[in-house]
Amino acid sequence: MNKVEFNCGRKQRVSCPATRKDFLAASLGLVFCALWPATGLGQIFTSTGTINFSNGVAAAVPYPSVIYIGTNGAASLPGTIQHLTVTLHGLTCQSPEDLSFMLEAPNGAAFEFLSFAGGTSPADNINLTLDDSASSRVPNTGFLISGTFKPTSFATGAYPSPAPQVYKSAATWGTDSFQSIFENVNPFNLNGAWQLFPANRLLGPAGSISSWSLNFTINPPDLSVSCSHAGNFCQGETGAQYSIIVSNAGPGFTGGSPSVIVADTLPAGLTPTAASGSGWNCVISGQTVTCTQSNQIAGQTAYPPITLTVDVAPNAASLLKNSVTVSGSGDNTTGNDTANDSATVNPPPTVTCSSNITVTAVGYCPVAVNFNFSVSENCSMSSLIATPPSGSAFPVGTNTVTVVATYGSGNTNSCSFNVTVLPGPAPRLAAVLAGTNVVLSWPTNAGCYALQFSPTLSSSLWTTYAGPFATNAGSILVTNSIPVGSGFYRLAY
Repeated sequence: MNKVEFNCGRKQRVSCPATRKDFLAASLGLVFCALWPATGLGQIFTSTGTINFSNGVAAAVPYPSVIYIGTNGAASLPGTIQHLTVTLHGLTCQSPEDLSFMLEAPNGAAFEFLSFAGGTSPADNINLTLDDSASSRVPNTGFLISGTFKPTSFATGAYPSPAPQVYKSAATWGTDSFQSIFENVNPFNLNGAWQLFPANRLLGPAGSISSWSLNFTINPPDLSVSCSHAGNFCQGETGAQYSIIVSNAGPGFTGGSPSVIVADTLPAGLTPTAASGSGWNCVISGQTVTCTQSNQIAGQTAYPPITLTVDVAPNAASLLKNSVTVSGSGDNTTGNDTANDSATVNPPPTVTCSSNITVTAVGYCPVAVNFNFSVSENCSMSSLIATPPSGSAFPVGTNTVTVVATYGSGNTNSCSFNVTVLPGPAPRLAAVLAGTNVVLSWPTNAGCYALQFSPTLSSSLWTTYAGPFATNAGSILVTNSIPVGSGFYRLAY
C-alpha cells in the first residue's frame, strides 16, 4: 500500500495509507490525516511540542497534553470509534518502566494504557504504538525498541492532580482495553479535549517524548437525503420551492472533514434563485446548487431543511425530475445518498371572456350590464377579478372590461372585451292636472336626469327642482302646487 507523509513541526512525520483522501491540516498544530478504508474512516490526530519528564516522582510538562478534536479550531470527527490506538513518538528515557500514561476521553472515560512497563534499559528515540490487536504486550525486561504492543500496565497508583483518580487499567494489572472503554460506544461524541496524563511514577531520571498521536478508525455515519415539493408547478411561475432534508442514521455523530455536502443540478426548465437553511452555506453556480454543513448532529436525527427556490420557465416541460445527492462526513453507504423528486408542471390558467356587448341607454343614463367569463384553473389560483365587475353601470360610449386570473406565484393571465352603450331617446316628462296641482312623472330608468324649473320658457334661469320625489309603478313622481301657467319644467342630463 502506498504511503503519504505530512511534515509537522519539529521535523516530525506522520504516515498513513494513501487511499481516497489527501492530508488536511487542522489548527493548533494538530496533524489531521484522513483516509477512507473499505470498512471505516481512518483519521490521525497528533500533538506538537515535546513532553518532558523530570527526575523524581512528578507530572510531566505539559500535564496534561491535549489533542483537541472538533474544538479550539481543530477538525471534528464523525461516527463512533471502530478501533483506537495511541502512538508515543520519540520516546527517550533511561528507565522506561518509571513512566505511566493515562488517556482521558471528552466524555470523562479514563484508561491507563501504559504503566511500569518497558524495563530499566535506556530507550532512545523510539516509537511505541499501543494497539489492542498487537500480538504481545510491552516487555518488562531487556531493551525496549520501536514497535506495536498491546496496552500494558504491570502496576498502578495515584496520578498527580488534575488527572482522574478513578480510571481503568490495562492488563496485566487491570482487565480493560481501548475496545472495552472507547470503541463502538454510541452515541459517544468523539469531539472535545482528549487528554494525555504522562507522569514519572518512580525515581528514574529525566526523559521525553516528541509527540503523541490518536489513531482512529471510525464507524462513519450513514447519511441520506430527501427532496420534496408541494402541489404542482406552473409554467412561468416564480418562487416555486423544494425542501431538502439530510438525515443521519448513525451510528454516531456527523462532522469532520469533508463537511456534509448537498449538490443539486436542476433540470432544464428550472432556474435556482435562492437556497438557504439554518447552518447551511449555499452557493448557486448556473444550474447547480451546492450547500455545505459542518455542524454535528447525532444519529437518528436530521439537519435543518434546505429551502431551494426556483423559477419555472414559460416553456417548461410538463414533468421535471430533480435529483439531489449528499456526501461527506465519511459516509460510505451510498445507496441512500440520492433522492429524486418529480414535479408536474401545468400551463397557467386560461381565462375566457364574454363576446363584446352592445346595449342602448335611456337617453344618456348609464346601463347596468351583467356578463359571464370562465377560467381553466390548472395552477393554484389566488384571485379572479373583472374590472369593472359584472353588474356595474356603464356610461354611454365604449367601455373595456378586463378579467385577470392571478395564481400563487403572482403571475397572471387575462382577457378583455368591450361593453358599448348607445344613447337612446330622451325620456319624456309627463304632466297631469290634479285639482289645482300638477303631478309630474318620468321613468325610473331615467333617474340620471334632473327635474329643472324656470319661470319663463326663454329664461336662462333654470334651477334644479328640490322635490320631494316619490316612485310608483316604474315612475318618478312629484306634485307641484304652482298653477300650470306659472312656470315651465324639463328633464336635464
